[in-house]
Amino acid sequence: MRNSIVVLNVEDPFLSSAPGLPRVVDEAYRWYRQGKPVIVVLAAQKKTSTVIGGGQSSADLAALLDRCGIPATTTLCSGRERHPEILQALERFPVVILQGLNAGEACDLGASLAEETGSAFAQLNLAGPDYASGVHLAEPAGGRLKIGLLGLGVVGRGVYQSLSSYPERFEITGIAVRDVDRPERLPFRHLLSRDPWSVISGDADVVIELIGGHDPAYELIAGALRRGKHVVTANKLVVARHAEELLRLAEQHHGSLHFAAAVGGAVPMLEAVNSLRRASPVESLQGVLNGTCNFVLDELAQGRAFPEAVERAQSLGFAEADPTLDLDGTDTAHKLTLLAHAACGAELKIENIDRRGILELDCGRVHSLAASGKAVRLVASLAYGPSGVQARVAPVVVDGSHPFARIRGEQNCLIARRADGSEQVLRGKGAGRWPTTVSVMSDVLAISHAPLGRPVQPAYLNCGGVA
Repeated sequence: MRNSIVVLNVEDPFLSSAPGLPRVVDEAYRWYRQGKPVIVVLAAQKKTSTVIGGGQSSADLAALLDRCGIPATTTLCSGRERHPEILQALERFPVVILQGLNAGEACDLGASLAEETGSAFAQLNLAGPDYASGVHLAEPAGGRLKIGLLGLGVVGRGVYQSLSSYPERFEITGIAVRDVDRPERLPFRHLLSRDPWSVISGDADVVIELIGGHDPAYELIAGALRRGKHVVTANKLVVARHAEELLRLAEQHHGSLHFAAAVGGAVPMLEAVNSLRRASPVESLQGVLNGTCNFVLDELAQGRAFPEAVERAQSLGFAEADPTLDLDGTDTAHKLTLLAHAACGAELKIENIDRRGILELDCGRVHSLAASGKAVRLVASLAYGPSGVQARVAPVVVDGSHPFARIRGEQNCLIARRADGSEQVLRGKGAGRWPTTVSVMSDVLAISHAPLGRPVQPAYLNCGGVA
């Protein structure tokens, strides 16, 4: 077993509350992000043997986890004879949903599995909208956090919806948008402003930057940090180019910078790579890091023309209005610089990465390769050796049995190899509203758990210098 087992025992009052299942997703992702196997038990209340949260609740939770790009499976559990089946499921999926247990049985299960595998064991009881064994959903440290949101596009709307499901924990104080008059924004019109500086200059404790691009996002992030704010962003372009400066600003002004969503969407790549290097030096990384490119390549494999494939990606929210930085490999290269830092503290600059995207691909060849059982993927490669770091982004042909060939659409995949010969494969959804939202929310929730006013250092920054 990879790590200590976390059992989330979800009881009826929690499931009955409006935000119940989405909060279970957030809680499961919190532990998945830390590399811990998670068992979610949709259990009965403690003084009854009735098992609720059976078929429909399990199906609903599985659907929400899938929407957010968190790999999960559902299984029945009845007695110790099922333990091998559960352990096998945990080897294949980071989250396993169990049916058929009440609260006491859930606790016994976690303890016995931990004993069998030599793992630690922690149980969290989600018994109501504000309660989880005093560990997670208790009152946020320092009271409600005030949130300023920059951008209300595809991801911004998802983050707004998720924040709104925690009224006891977060207060949205302002939202910066380009167009305040769009009809769908009328319910929260009073929060909107065309001036993003008014949002970060207000009383927000946390600023969430979801504008994207370099300008004005860079200036706004820096401005928020100078004002002592905590900043959460999915902007890999800004972080890749200015991480050292921005982290210095955060330290000087007692704020913090969080960017887990900048790489991998819902796949916790930065955290995983950083965790791996603490056990043994990371020797190489290979990854499919851009959901837009992967989706387009799958469309080409089915015989679609390149413009049509890009339009489909845009219509489904997997591509920006101008997807050039995705398609030419720039986005992947930015993510590779962040992974290099997490893996070994390497100061990798994007101009030192040999970079080629998918804009010049022969679409007919992609289709013919697919017909022969192969796949084309845009692969980011990083290797460490006596001559230093070698980095490359380029289309690669892989056999159908390769992990990169088995991911579909907007999914991402990372293969990390360590000097001791061990290997870890991470996969999941790397693009779209909800995978990015769950990652952004995980950073926001991490800030809310810490004493208010105390800098919060993301786990994926606990290594050498900053690239």
